[in-house]
This record gives sequence, C-alpha cells and structure tokens, in this order.
Amino acid sequence: MNPDVLSLLTQARAMVDGTYEDLYGQLRPGVRENECVGLVSKVLR
Repeated sequence: MNPDVLSLLTQARAMVDGTYEDLYGQLRPGVRENECVGLVSKVLR
C-alpha cells in the first residue's frame, strides 16, 4: 500500500475515533439523533 494512502487512512481513523469519544460523552437519555448527527458533523468539519 502506498505510504501516503496509509498515512491518510491512519489520520481518518484517528479523527473518527476522537469523534466517537465525543459522541459517547454526550449520550444520555433524551438526546435526539439529530443532536448526535450535529455533534459528529461539527467535530469532523
């Protein structure tokens, strides 16, 4: 695999892992799906 591609995939994985951590920190009863989507969109952009 091309080293540049591997580097980009590693970076993308780290971004998604961090996003899931933020999402898990916000989950609680009553949180709506659209709020979760908003948080994920905000973090990944």
